[in-house]
Amino acid sequence: MDNCFIKLFHLQEFKVTGSELIGEKMVIHCRLKTKRVVCRSCGKWTKTVHQYHKPQIIKHMFWQGNIIKLSLTKRTFFCWKCHKKGLPWLTLEQALMVPKKSKYSLIWADQVMKGLGQTTFKTQQDLAKASFGTIQKLLANR
Repeated sequence: MDNCFIKLFHLQEFKVTGSELIGEKMVIHCRLKTKRVVCRSCGKWTKTVHQYHKPQIIKHMFWQGNIIKLSLTKRTFFCWKCHKKGLPWLTLEQALMVPKKSKYSLIWADQVMKGLGQTTFKTQQDLAKASFGTIQKLLANR
């Protein structure tokens, strides 16, 4: 079942841990597949998990009238070498598909932008369940 979600919803960099259907939205619980990250201070690989963060809800795509959201659990990794040297020793893992400080994935942004060429602004806003300001921000960034 998880393999089906990975292929259908383009979740190759994630490990799917569960899913639920709530009304018109489907929430897929996942986390990144990475077992280690590069320390942002020293550049060495570290695999010691320091903390699991509260899941972040991200709009991923809309499909057959439903919106697909990801409940993404991020982890912070601990670097022992930097901790001994007094440098910043915590590194937060980052998904390539989700920009920093963003509530949507790049796939969702692409779907909205492609839809704007085919439908009106208001129709696309209702279909993607997005605010006017979010779509304006997408247009400004592209």
